[in-house]
Amino acid sequence: MVTDLQRGSKVLFLDGKGSGMVSKVAELIPNEYISFEHLGEVKNGVEDTESEQVKSWAGAHENYTLTVTADKTNLVVDLDTQTIPDEFKDFFVKTFPLALSKVKDLSEANMSNR
Repeated sequence: MVTDLQRGSKVLFLDGKGSGMVSKVAELIPNEYISFEHLGEVKNGVEDTESEQVKSWAGAHENYTLTVTADKTNLVVDLDTQTIPDEFKDFFVKTFPLALSKVKDLSEANMSNR
């Protein structure tokens, strides 16, 4: 992820080859909520926000909400997958469980170091 993580800022979600998605930070409440609005895709370092293919799913959101209780923090991820192309849906389905497991492990390790 390449961004300054400010509301309205551009976000690039890129693989190691310079391809992925271009988005923006639609909403940000630090330590509580962030919403990414997907605007297009990046192929070989070139952003596409204008093609008909991209316009068919532009505006989809990816939202993260943190809620804190007395003894734990919950992370809820909401994906607007209705309009996202299958190639990205497959990525989310395969990658998100692994990524969220890493977030959990890192969070728990951080808490045990306190």
